[in-house]
Order: sequence, then C-alpha cells, then structure tokens
Amino acid sequence: MDIIVDKPQLVRVMLLYLNMNFGDLTPKSYLNIPDKVFYVDKQGGTVLEYEEDNGFEPTVWVDTKLLWSRIENAFHLNYNDIQSILKVWLKETYNFEEISVSQASLGLDFDFDFD
Repeated sequence: MDIIVDKPQLVRVMLLYLNMNFGDLTPKSYLNIPDKVFYVDKQGGTVLEYEEDNGFEPTVWVDTKLLWSRIENAFHLNYNDIQSILKVWLKETYNFEEISVSQASLGLDFDFDFD
C-alpha cells in the first residue's frame, strides 16, 4: 500500500520523529576544544557537533550513522531535503540560527573528560 504524503506533512512527521528521538541531546564541551560543543545522546554517542568559529558560518555536523542515514533510509530524502529539514529542527529545538548543516562521521562516543 502506497501512502501519498505532501511536503508539509512530511516535514511535520520528520520534526516529530526528530524531537521524539533526538530532542533531548545533552550539550557537552571539552576543555581542549573550546570552539566546539558536542550534543550527546543518552548512550554517550555524539549526534551533533556545533562549530562556531571555523572561518565560515557556524556549522552543525550531524553524525552519519546515528542520525543522518536514519533519516535518509526512513524517509527516502535527498541530501538537500535532509539539510533543509534539519536546519528547521535545529532552530526550533536547539536555537541554532544562520548555520550550515553537514553530515560527518563523529564516532559513537568520546573518551574525553567533558567539563
């Protein structure tokens, strides 16, 4: 059975999915990396990395395995659509504005001592 969903409906479903699964990430900073904030899930996996001063606009790096590919596989969206929806979600949920959003392999966890 095929279900037809228009773009506004898809965005609402994705935002709900993101909030339910990733809306409670904990920001962590590392003393030796002062210009980055890592957003960690309850299992200690780094899902997002916020880099404010990278010579360009602030960037949120989204872990490929923990988040990006899950969206790609579940919702069958292309890179630009995922990027656009994540920008909306990051603004609404984590108050990020005027950011670039990209995917990266951030690793499952860090052996760092966060402050």
